[in-house]
Amino acid sequence: MPSRTLRMAAALSVATLAITTVAACSSKAETSAEDSGGMPTGPGVDASSINLGLLTDITGPFAAIDKQQNLGVKLYWDAKNAAGGVCDGRKVNLVTRDHGYDPQKAVSLYSDMAQQVLALQITVGSPTTLAVLPKLEQDKVLAVSMGWSPSVKDSESIIIPGTTYDIEMVNAVGYLIEENKLAKGDKIGYIYLKGDYGEPGLAGATFAAEANGMSVVGQQIDPTVSDLSGQVKKMADAGVKALFVSASGRQVSSAAAVADVEGLDVPIVAAAPGFSPESLTTGAGTAMEKNMLVVGSAAPFAGEGAGPEQVRNLYAKSGEKSITPSLWVTLGYAAASVMDQAITQACENKDLSREGLSKAFRQKGSYDTQQTTVPLDFSKPGVSPSTETFILKPSKGAEGGLELVKSGYTGPDTAKYQAR
Repeated sequence: MPSRTLRMAAALSVATLAITTVAACSSKAETSAEDSGGMPTGPGVDASSINLGLLTDITGPFAAIDKQQNLGVKLYWDAKNAAGGVCDGRKVNLVTRDHGYDPQKAVSLYSDMAQQVLALQITVGSPTTLAVLPKLEQDKVLAVSMGWSPSVKDSESIIIPGTTYDIEMVNAVGYLIEENKLAKGDKIGYIYLKGDYGEPGLAGATFAAEANGMSVVGQQIDPTVSDLSGQVKKMADAGVKALFVSASGRQVSSAAAVADVEGLDVPIVAAAPGFSPESLTTGAGTAMEKNMLVVGSAAPFAGEGAGPEQVRNLYAKSGEKSITPSLWVTLGYAAASVMDQAITQACENKDLSREGLSKAFRQKGSYDTQQTTVPLDFSKPGVSPSTETFILKPSKGAEGGLELVKSGYTGPDTAKYQAR
């Protein structure tokens, strides 16, 4: 997700996730301790519990979807704790901080929580994750990045739970070609946020377009822009045959609504962070149902398989009414599952230090998320953990707002893109 502009602001705690409060400690690097059985343990670990951090955005441009994915994390760990916990019965507590999508605030908040947690269960946003990355690497902290930027795939601290943004858009172009929605000589419009969310998507789409005799008309936007009338009109005037958008939910909704008004009756492809089910209740809802596809690494909330079914069951049992079900709930659940599997491997290795957790994560390699995500293989550092993409379609009739069009899709140009 976008821009690297730095600003300072105050930290906000999140009460809605029923977070266990943990006393603040020094942010200085701390060496591993040992439990009573002699097993090395890291910060945030004692004989009865493990603390995991959520460095998230619940007041910024991606607040709606991040509240949903935070709920997915909570549903997973509540169920795990009720079933006996992890690693000799330890219960997992969640320590949540809201950076509002501000990179400098993210750095400050991470420093405050660093010695309270073993790992980051979630770090939201590509620019915010990049901002804290040097500290994560210095502290040897493992973190699940809810920003699929290829810029972080080389880091030993980062878990990317899916296919990187650039490969998703290579796949999206390939899919539209296969469906006869794009052809040689066509122009693709691309509206994108500056930075490590929008720019990788643009790069992927441009590669696939040029490989097939097409061109891309790019239009960069700022996170604060809410009305995309001017940008979409330029795309219509340019005669684009498809419109790609890597932006926030409000911006994606605006693009769909304006395209409808302008008579730009072409496929609209949105990166998953740009879709929130609430947008279907706005004036853009009908246009989104008609022309939009959403590409991402998570199964829809209404998806098939044991994982999505379990997510729906846990959501129903929770009685949660204030947070809308979506693929982001599914993705939060999947992220927690990956961390659980890594912790379990570390426990089997008898090393719950930060270094031990990172080693266990890489050792395990492939992760089973029970069809909540694309297949994940972390055995090759520096490579996208997957090349597959879910192709989804907005639908007011689908629980969670998205229905499955195609799962496990990899475009014909993806291998060439990776090998370039």
